[in-house]
Amino acid sequence: MSKEKSRNPVTAMRKHAILTSIIITLLGVVLFMWPGGTLTAICKIIGVSLLIVAFISARAYMNGRETGGLIAGFWIPLAVAAGIGGIVLLVKPELIVSILPMACGVAIMINGIVNLSQAVSLKKNGFRRWSIHMIFGIVTIILGVVLFTNPFETMTLWVKILGVILIYDGVSNIVTDIRLK
Repeated sequence: MSKEKSRNPVTAMRKHAILTSIIITLLGVVLFMWPGGTLTAICKIIGVSLLIVAFISARAYMNGRETGGLIAGFWIPLAVAAGIGGIVLLVKPELIVSILPMACGVAIMINGIVNLSQAVSLKKNGFRRWSIHMIFGIVTIILGVVLFTNPFETMTLWVKILGVILIYDGVSNIVTDIRLK
C-alpha cells in the first residue's frame, strides 16, 4: 500500500508543492533577516556570472579568430563589458546596491510628473475624475523622492517587505497543501 501511495501523482505533486513552499518561506526569512547582505550576495552572484560570460566571450573570439570567423570581433566588446561589469559587481557591490534604488527613484519621479501632466490635460478636457490622477501623481513623486534620497534604507525596507510576502506565500501554501490531505 505504501508503494502505491508514493507512486500516486497527487501525493508526489503535494510533496513537491510543500518542498517548494518551504524553500520560498526560507528565502523570505533570509530576505527579511539580512536584506543588505542578500542584495550584496545577489550582486556578487551576478558579478561572477558576468565574469563567466566574459571568459566564454573571449574564448569565442579566440576560436572565431583561429577559424577566420566573420563575427569574431563581436565577442571582444562583449567580453570587455561583461568583464568590467563583473569586476565592479564583485569589488563594489554596495555601489550598485545604492545606485539601483536611486535610479528607480528617478524613474518613479518621472512617472509621477507624467501622471501630473495627464491630470492637467484631463482637467482641461473636462474630465470629472482628473483629481484622482493628480493625487496619484503627487504620491508617486513623493515615493520617488523618498527612494532617491534614502536609497539604501528604502531598498532594505522593500527587500524586507518582499521577505514577508514570501514567508506568507510559503506558509499559506504549506497550510493549504496540508489541509487538502
